Amino acid sequence: ISSSGCQLFMQEPDNEGHNAEWVSYIVVESGRNTLEGGIIVEAGIASSTIIHRGGQSFNGHLVQFEEAFSNTPAILHSIMTYNNNDFMASLVTDVGIGGFKVAMEAAETN
Repeated sequence: ISSSGCQLFMQEPDNEGHNAEWVSYIVVESGRNTLEGGIIVEAGIASSTIIHRGGQSFNGHLVQFEEAFSNTPAILHSIMTYNNNDFMASLVTDVGIGGFKVAMEAAETN
């Protein structure tokens, strides 16, 4: 990510081609910020080696907000590196006003 754009790629779980798509992205300064209209956002990076696979109970990495929200917030999340060989997606659960749990989720492919 730079001041003028970002680099990204899309990977299919079966390693086949990907059709053309339009992609949008949002950039937010790290930390807790108040946008116009009083919308509060909190941005940060969580690093985890926890991988969730189908059939397993979820054991995510706990992420706590700098300050609790007054209502349960929406969580925008994505894997931001390609440090793994297998197809992975990010998975968030247990979202509450104080935080959430996050892990990588392995694709179930043949």
